[in-house]
Amino acid sequence: AEYSAKALEILKISANAQPKFTRTWLFMGVFTNVLAAKETKAEKKSALLSESKVYLEKALQLSPKRQDIFWELEKNYLLAENFQAMKELAQKCASIDQSDGICYWFWGIAEIFLGDQDSGKKHIKEAEEKFSGAFPYLQLGVAYMSQKNYEGASEAYELVVKYEPNNASYHAVLAFLYKEIG
Repeated sequence: AEYSAKALEILKISANAQPKFTRTWLFMGVFTNVLAAKETKAEKKSALLSESKVYLEKALQLSPKRQDIFWELEKNYLLAENFQAMKELAQKCASIDQSDGICYWFWGIAEIFLGDQDSGKKHIKEAEEKFSGAFPYLQLGVAYMSQKNYEGASEAYELVVKYEPNNASYHAVLAFLYKEIG
């Protein structure tokens, strides 16, 4: 968070010097999202998310089809728990490039949080088919846990543990999920 705050200060100077450089606005949104994710006070977190959204919307005005801007806005909506807006933005993102798995990932996560687990699972599967990298399966686990789908959450946490085997907290959550499943 400390480095994000410093980077943000420098990026604001850059935005004044080159206001039409999309990447500056994108990074300002990224680093402000990081600060919001670390913030514990709800009012301050909300203010940071609003600030980040302004930066990301400016980036989107400058480059309306740049998908990495969509991804950061989707993260913003995830942090703000605005799952309907997240879903709508993910659909728009996927319509730009249907081969982009990350758009489908956020689409699926949003649907699961909104209670449409079947569609969410379908879009998560599409994301995994379209993108060969590792996804933030922790998001998927949290989404399933919000719906009390402990089996889905345990499958996600098994992947979290696979990619981060040294994190004891993830093992503890997985043990809790196994206990809930029976």
